Formats: sequence, structure tokens, C-alpha cells
Amino acid sequence: MTTTDGGELTIHFGSSLGQRLQAAAQRRGVGVGQYCTDAIERELMRDETDTQEPTGKSYDFDSLFAFCDELLGGRRFSKTGLEYLHDAREIRAKQMKEW
Repeated sequence: MTTTDGGELTIHFGSSLGQRLQAAAQRRGVGVGQYCTDAIERELMRDETDTQEPTGKSYDFDSLFAFCDELLGGRRFSKTGLEYLHDAREIRAKQMKEW
């Protein structure tokens, strides 16, 4: 691997990895350089998110609830998520018995 002052990076891959990179880039319709840049960006974002220290700030639940109200138009679900899951399992169990 070599670097230049212009922010460019040269990496030498083995033939197997190089072929896999070319095939993956081609499937996405981008060049190998762009494919690698995108992959590195994703990994850097993941690493930066994983290593961020907690801010100690409390969450703004009022804003979250206001957003939900806006999204749902004030409607409320008649059941909890667990109740919907239980109903779905019962329906699935009946379907399996009928098979």
C-alpha cells in the first residue's frame, strides 16, 4: 500500500480478491475505485458510530411522541405489538394444522 500527498491511496490486492472486487463493482455498475470508496465510507461510519461516547443527554421523548402523532394522524392501535404477534402466531398455527 502506498499513499501520495494528494490524498490518493494505492492498494495492491491478490488476484482472487481483485477479481471479486471487479465482479462486485460491475454488479453495482460502478468502478472498482468507487466501490472501494463506498465500502470504506460505510465501515468508517460504522466504526465512528460504534466508538462514540454517550453524550449523557436525555432523549427528547416529547418530540418523538409528537412525531408519532403526526405520522399516525392521532390514530391509536387497538392492540399492543405483543397482541398482534400472538394473533399472527395463532393464525399461522391454524394454517399449519390445515396442511
